[in-house]
Amino acid sequence: MKKVLALVLAVIMVCTMAFAANVVNAGTIVIGGGNASTTPGETYNQLVPGSTLTVKFNDGTKFYTEGTGANEKLVPAKNTVTVTFSKGAEWVASQGWVQVKNVNTNGSTVSVGSGENVKYYEYQITLKQDYTKAYDEKVCDLSISKITLRADGYAENTQFAETNTSKIVFGVGYKTADIAVAFDANGVLTAPTAGNLENGTIYTVKSITVGNKATSTATASKSYPAVGGTGMTADIALAVGQKMLYVASANGVSFVEGVDKGYKEAELVASTTKGFNEFNTTAKVVFNQGAANADKVYNVYAKDLSGKVTKLAATLDRGVLTFNVPALSAFIITTGSVTATAVEPATPGTTTNPGTGANDVVGVAAALAVVALVSGAAISLKK
Repeated sequence: MKKVLALVLAVIMVCTMAFAANVVNAGTIVIGGGNASTTPGETYNQLVPGSTLTVKFNDGTKFYTEGTGANEKLVPAKNTVTVTFSKGAEWVASQGWVQVKNVNTNGSTVSVGSGENVKYYEYQITLKQDYTKAYDEKVCDLSISKITLRADGYAENTQFAETNTSKIVFGVGYKTADIAVAFDANGVLTAPTAGNLENGTIYTVKSITVGNKATSTATASKSYPAVGGTGMTADIALAVGQKMLYVASANGVSFVEGVDKGYKEAELVASTTKGFNEFNTTAKVVFNQGAANADKVYNVYAKDLSGKVTKLAATLDRGVLTFNVPALSAFIITTGSVTATAVEPATPGTTTNPGTGANDVVGVAAALAVVALVSGAAISLKK
């Protein structure tokens, strides 16, 4: 009736990458598979900004619940979890009990109720997002020294307490790397290729060459077909020294929504052009509506990684639609309308998709067209 497993901290990135601490025995967490220490040269596992930490409780932990059988429910206000941060408390965006829609197969859930009425809860700690924060494996940005549970009717229970050999410590940030950008004499991008870029990495542009001649700036342009028009291009400005966070489209955001957001995906696919700006920099998009649709008025919406939906300003000039897509955002061009939203940090107890604060941040619709500097052979230098 109440399912609880050994305490561990699981890291679930909004784009589904996971970095987990290793359990060596009940109630003990050892980061990186070995004893954590404070000696020089220690390395800290990576925790990506915006991640969600899920507390798994020790086997046998008692919780305060009300009701019995199918009507049993966990009462968050009477199950107080206290997390003590010895470093990095400023990274916490929200923390608290969250009722999750589905069973979490990694065992982090506490289940109450029975039969079809079983309900699952997790205690989640969600970090703030910072798309510019670089990960340094030698720097500890976040550490937890103690986790306790105080359930009404039971004495305080220490779930975790730091020792010299048992610690919860992380370095927070995105991985970093350098790239050299190269175009051939015809302006076609030859490097880097899509396979050279790694998801969740901040890249620094170290050099740009066009036909073996060095330049300090350039504009990469990608052309691809568009639903409801004759084609579309997306331009991204490049400069030597520029830092760009790359998030793979397969782990980005999509415009799959329920009726509560004002539209249905099925109603948009046939007449909607989509894309995803994979970089932490603005992309300029030009959509050729074609003769048949030259007089149509389209709406353009963008959704960022937090799930916030914004209507974008777009300029229509004789059947050519131009607009700017914000960094790391999906977009749609449609004759329909979408309800713009403002996403606040997840409120404990209300989130339906752990760690996201939105119902559909992870996953991409099958028809997604990618706005990317490095994917496909149609990418070239904008002259």
